[in-house]
Amino acid sequence: MKKLEVVGLLDLHYPDLCVGGFAQEIADNSFPVSFKQGDVMVKYNDEVDYVPLILEGEAEIKTTTSSAKEVTAYTVKPGGYCSLVLLNCLTGTPSLVKAECVKDISAVMVPKSVALNWLTSNPNWRKHLMEDVSIKYSTLLSQLK
Repeated sequence: MKKLEVVGLLDLHYPDLCVGGFAQEIADNSFPVSFKQGDVMVKYNDEVDYVPLILEGEAEIKTTTSSAKEVTAYTVKPGGYCSLVLLNCLTGTPSLVKAECVKDISAVMVPKSVALNWLTSNPNWRKHLMEDVSIKYSTLLSQLK
């Protein structure tokens, strides 16, 4: 995938994040990846070194129940994040989930060092990521009621 195409897809799917030319900065500081349907992007207990930004496709985020049954927690599409993978990347903790492609995926991977730097240097990055985490936790809390 060419950088110009990446910039266009970032602008399309992450408009709140990609203000002031930030889509180009993401494209310049990440690398594109592709996964096929059925591929596993992140495995349980993986060390997560990148923040994936999905540009095309869809992944299911799976976890295991106390009885060792695997269940889908939620789906991530272009414009969204797996909050747990994001937090595992930023904190250096092993992944508690598995991300499995249910449709072919094109994405860019933002290296951990870049993602951490942007948390302090780019208010839009920080706000966008934290809003997504907040939405996921709100959804979880509403399911517990």
